[in-house]
Formats: sequence, C-alpha cells, structure tokens
Amino acid sequence: METKNADTKARRVRILCTLAPLAALMAGFASWLYQGGAGRIASLVAAAALLFLFAVCLIRLVPQWQRAWSGDPLPAYCPEGGRRSARRARMHPFFKIAAVVALSRVLLFVAAYLIACRSSGYSGGVFDRLDLWNPERCDSRGYLWLAEHWYTAAGSERFYLALFPFYPAVLRVLNYIFQSHLVTGLFVSNVALVFAACLLYELTLFDADRSTGLRAVKYLCILPGCLPLSTPLPHSLFLLLSIACLYLVRKKRYAFAALTGMFAAFTLPLGILLLLPALMELIGDCIADRKLSQSGRALFFAYLPKFLSLLLIPVGLGLYLWINVQVSGEPFRFVSYQAEYWNHRLSFFFNTAAYQTTGLMQALGNGNVSEAIGLWGPNLAYLFGSLAILIPAVPRLRSSYTAYFLLYFALAAGSTGLLSAPRILTAAFPLPLALACASGKRWADLLLTLLCLGGLAVYLYAGVMQWHVF
Repeated sequence: METKNADTKARRVRILCTLAPLAALMAGFASWLYQGGAGRIASLVAAAALLFLFAVCLIRLVPQWQRAWSGDPLPAYCPEGGRRSARRARMHPFFKIAAVVALSRVLLFVAAYLIACRSSGYSGGVFDRLDLWNPERCDSRGYLWLAEHWYTAAGSERFYLALFPFYPAVLRVLNYIFQSHLVTGLFVSNVALVFAACLLYELTLFDADRSTGLRAVKYLCILPGCLPLSTPLPHSLFLLLSIACLYLVRKKRYAFAALTGMFAAFTLPLGILLLLPALMELIGDCIADRKLSQSGRALFFAYLPKFLSLLLIPVGLGLYLWINVQVSGEPFRFVSYQAEYWNHRLSFFFNTAAYQTTGLMQALGNGNVSEAIGLWGPNLAYLFGSLAILIPAVPRLRSSYTAYFLLYFALAAGSTGLLSAPRILTAAFPLPLALACASGKRWADLLLTLLCLGGLAVYLYAGVMQWHVF
C-alpha cells in the first residue's frame, strides 16, 4: 500500500512539474503573439517549432530529474577505460585526445589558409595570415583591445565594457611571453580547447563508457561552431572552466567547483548558470544521504558549508559589476552598452527563430547568398539542431546537464541580438555530450559525423570569406 501511495504521489508531482512550465511557455507564446511578434507565417511556424522542441525536451527532463532526487542510487558506470594503466588496451587516452584535438586545429588552420590563398591569390607564409582568425566585425578585436589597453570610460572605446574581463586578463599576463596579443589569444584558446576535450572525456565517464567519451570529444572537434573556439575569443576558456566545475561537482569537491564556476562567471555572463547543475547535484547528494543518515542535525551541519560554498559562483559576476562601477559609476552599465552597440536585449527564445527566419527569407529574396549561408543559416541550424539532438539524448544525460543546457539555451537564444548561436551554444558542454549519447548506433554516429563535417566545411569557408559567421 505504501509503495502504491508513493507511486501515486510521484506521478502527481511529475504531472505538476510538467504542466507548470508548459503553461508558462504557452502563456509567453500567447503574449508574444498578442504583441505582434510574428510578422510572417514562416516566422510564426519557426517560433512554434522551436517552442515545441523545447517543450519536448522539458517533458523528457522531468522524470529524469525526479529519479535524480528520489534518493535511490542511480546506475553508475565504472570508468575502467579512463584509468591510467600500463596495459595498452586500458591506457588512459589523455595524450591521444590531446594529439587528436591539436591535429584537428592544425588541419583547420591549414584549410583556412588554403581557402584564403585560392580566393585572393595570396602566396605568402601561413603565419603572415593570422589575421584570418581576427576578422573585422568580430568580438575578438574587442578582447584583444582590452588585453592591450584594459577598460576605459573615455572615447569611443567605452563599449568594450560590455565584454567580460577574465579572458583579456589572461591574455594581458601571458602576452609578456609571446609579445603579440593575437598570438597569445590563439595560444590560450587552443590550449584551453585541448584541456577542455580531455576533461570532457573524464566527465563523460561518470555516466557512460569509453567509446561514448571518445565520441563526445570527436563531436566537440567537428561541430560547425567549434571554429570560433580556436580564435581569440573567450569561449574555449569558458568551456574548460564549465567542464572543470561540473567535474569537481561530480567528485563532490564543491568548494573547488564553486571557485572554478566563479571564474567561468567572470569569463562570460552565462557562467552564472553553472549554479543550477551544481545545486541540483548537491541537493541530490543531500537527499540520498538523508535516507541513510539517522541524524538530521549532523546532516545539516555537514551540508551547510557545501551549499554556502556555491555562492562563490555569482561572485564572478559581482566582480564584473564592480569593474562597471569603477569605470562608469553604474554596476549594470554594460547592459545599456550591449543594447546600444550589439542590440542585445532579452526576449523570448522563440522570437529569435522568428526574426532570423524573416532575415533568411529576405536574404534569399534579395539574392544575398553570403548573408543567407553565412549569417541566418548557421544560426537557425544551431537553434533547431541543438534541441532536436537533445530529445533522444535526455534519457542518457544527467538531469542537471539537461536542465543547465535548457536554461542556457533559453537565455542565449533569448537575446534579440543573437547572431552567433553556433559559437555560444558550442560553448555549452552538454551539446557534444548529447551528440555522443544520441549516436550510440553506428548508423547514427556516421550520419551525425557527416552532418557535422559538412556544416564545419561550410562554416570554415564562410568564416574565411568573412560572411558574418564570427
């Protein structure tokens, strides 16, 4: 009888936790329609389709979240394949992963150089064309400027206050070695990507086998949006810090995880969202220990420092707000700069699909192929593709990873000025994990690999030709 009552209660909770966010989504969509958000039928269909994909992911997340917080032990994979061993078959693949990621970056650099030579007739050396990775209208120029001059309130450079400071601070320090901010940026981004791939493999092994971990690394290297991860932009560093944060969380070292998350929030604004998966994992641990513990008082004092330590993550954002105060006198001055210079304003995430569909149709109607393929096409493909691939992967992903990605997606796509969805969504670590989980069968792995390689080739060509993809 008790088991039946518990099942009934769990079912009611699942229904409530599913219907409440779905009702909020529908209310938001109705409000958006009432305010005239859909200008065309195609835009309305695109917005509704993206909302539908998001809702399906949310529906599939709820039972996973319930299972994680049930207090019952979750099935865990023993990561024997990731342990260091003298046996070649079980040797830790750190050097293999590092070498493959580094080789993939070299191939991309060479391919970009060859495309540039063929399109412009240039015949100089590879190192004379490093400007390919720092094109006009790219945020990399702002980060490199910050690394050289730091923040200022004077002149037209004040809009750089909208860029977060940790990445340019790292470049500023390491530039004493390389004596070139561009070379320093390329070095930091690519080294961070190598270590991020190695940690991604380790993070995957908490829940999956060796082959899944290696597939996650492969998809990280061939995602179309991985190209900006090799440029002087903070996304590689952010990816490394995000994965390190969750890796330490899974190791139950919450203080160190929070410190790492703090630096992630000091690198990009979305870093503060790491508080969500860290908190979900900690609550799950607390519930599981509560079932085993006889003393609630002892459990309270054992977990109170862990919960308090997670408050370090928002400190990263707080440090950036302090810089705003020092430079402009207002803690949230960067918000107005983002709205003024980049048209970044928060809206409903499905509104982005609507206006980008309108932009795509207008570009195609005007015969502007470079804008269609280099701007609107990659953004729409990433918006829909990332949610579509998440749907089959949700049952195999940790509920905290899925919840983090959905919140990350909603806020990132909710920027009405979003014209860089590929690089922003690639910096969310659950995306390559989702691809690895969804490609368990050989045919699925082959299909997704070909799609990613094809998209990467288009993205690379568009980037070299400076078709807005950066």
